[in-house]
Amino acid sequence: MTIGQFIPLTKLPRNLGCFDYQIKPELISQIKVGQVIKIPFGKREVWGCFVGLIEKSTFENIKAIDKIETLTELDSFQLEFLKWFSKYYYYSLGSTFKLMQPERPLKKQGLRESHDANDYIAIEFKPETQIKKIAQTILNNKEEKYWLADFDKNVKWSLYLELVKNSQLHSLSSDAGQAKKQIFILFPEVSLAQSFYQSLPRDIQNESRLAIGDNMKTKNKAYQIWSDIKDNKCKLIVGTRSTCFYLTQNIGTIVVDSAESGDYKQWDQSPYYDSIEILRKAQSFLKNKLILTTTKPRIEDTFVFKQENYQYIALGDKQKQNIIVVDMKKEQKRKFFFLSYQAEAALDDCIENNKQALIIINKMGLFSKLVCSDCGYEAHCEKCELPMMVNEQGELECRHCKLTIKAPTACPKCGNIKLQGRGAGLAQIKKELSQQYTCSENLADKKAQVLLSTGQYMNPGELKDIDVVIFAYFDSLIYLTDFNSNFRLYNFVQNIIEGLNKPQKIIIQTHFPNNEVFKFINNNYSFLYNNEISARKEHYYPPFCTLIKLFFQHHDKKICSAEAARLYAELLVRVKNIGGSISEPYLYYLNKIRKRYRYILTIKLPPCDLNKENELLSTVPDFWSIDKNPKDLL
Repeated sequence: MTIGQFIPLTKLPRNLGCFDYQIKPELISQIKVGQVIKIPFGKREVWGCFVGLIEKSTFENIKAIDKIETLTELDSFQLEFLKWFSKYYYYSLGSTFKLMQPERPLKKQGLRESHDANDYIAIEFKPETQIKKIAQTILNNKEEKYWLADFDKNVKWSLYLELVKNSQLHSLSSDAGQAKKQIFILFPEVSLAQSFYQSLPRDIQNESRLAIGDNMKTKNKAYQIWSDIKDNKCKLIVGTRSTCFYLTQNIGTIVVDSAESGDYKQWDQSPYYDSIEILRKAQSFLKNKLILTTTKPRIEDTFVFKQENYQYIALGDKQKQNIIVVDMKKEQKRKFFFLSYQAEAALDDCIENNKQALIIINKMGLFSKLVCSDCGYEAHCEKCELPMMVNEQGELECRHCKLTIKAPTACPKCGNIKLQGRGAGLAQIKKELSQQYTCSENLADKKAQVLLSTGQYMNPGELKDIDVVIFAYFDSLIYLTDFNSNFRLYNFVQNIIEGLNKPQKIIIQTHFPNNEVFKFINNNYSFLYNNEISARKEHYYPPFCTLIKLFFQHHDKKICSAEAARLYAELLVRVKNIGGSISEPYLYYLNKIRKRYRYILTIKLPPCDLNKENELLSTVPDFWSIDKNPKDLL
């Protein structure tokens, strides 16, 4: 019997790789590398990808394959990608294969796209001669990698459309015998992907697939979209971060919109992959066009842009920003306790001129906590052990697990009946301002004098008529010390500013005016980058090392702590032997997550072979999570 190795299409423990099977001699000619066929697996049959023949198996009593039933075939790129992803993100081959291959439905149904045609914000395409030239230049030049700085957000949509058209998306002409190349456009949010897709001309939309949300929830829909992409039945694929698993060797162009977004990093479940990292690796395999669109790239990405000579293209000019940073520690008593003198004056001028003002408060509810001034009692969540906020209904609410309970009328510790709310939230500020102004949390409300928002999930199209922006409170973004905190703060502010239609008056109120971000907030992004890259080099953070975060969760704090200490002791010498360092175990900054304590170990490694990394982590149990190149170490 000849022995072949297969990757089973099923989720498996981290350290399991290929499985060996006997193949009857008469079947050898019917199977080739990449072919996915039925294989026996335990007491059931599963699909398995054939990766090659070996002379001898190290296992005894291996099962035999006595028939060939084919599902599909992975191309050479997909097979290489599968192996690389498994090694790079410490994820089993079978589990990786499952990410790439949707389950085939037992009963085939017609594909109906599940999105409401009215439930999106229309994008207006404005074709310009200059945009057409840029698209042609990108596609015709020998350069493959581009950094697209979209200072004019409206122009980028038109450029995307021109890239699609110039990729001969719906053209009948193509090189004889050569399949037309596909173009992938990825967005950080489902709503953005849907808006772009729905705004496309109908003829282009007919040759496109929207690989997001409800379209991928059922087996039939997911399998049909995957099949259309693989069989080259669609020329444009619009999706989000997980769409990167549907890449094939027929890719011509990949566009990543808003590449600075943290949403391209999988953070809530294993595997903790980074889509942009994946797309860069795919480009190194396929030599396709890769376009990252952003005015403020992640620090690691800018480093790569410089190292790998990405071609820089600016769409429009950067607006001059008039940002005033106010030190709230120096402010005297005012009409509104949460606004500085300059903010109050700017707000009054704005209202007098019949303009709208936008106030950003990065806290929900009436107050961020409820305390007793006599004994120091503070209301905490019984599940998360974190401070509970006072919501708009006057109840105590945990902002993390959403547990809601009735607020006590007296202090549970000393009986004081005068409990106080501290840290005014959006609802309290709205309540105060509504005594003098018309206020709304609906940013599309044109009748409101003052608009209020936490700054999250804002649509740039809603900010066109804003005359003054006041960041009333967002110091909570500064409190947490982390290697990436400066970039997150800068990104938060700039995302809002870039959504404005024209230069407005911008006032930032803070108790930390000496924070490094505020030194660079009025300057070009390059000032921030140079400062951050120097600090990261000094303290040995990415891109100068490989950063790995290991974490373990358990409802019992003692068990969690003991297990973290055990693994730390086991890895300490091994990490040092390959020139790395490992932190002592520390508790997650929120104490608990989903009712469980979380202990973290942080490993810094010098650039080394993936085999060494995998060997180092081979003894990490499956009940530990591994996050490579995490977006934070909190």
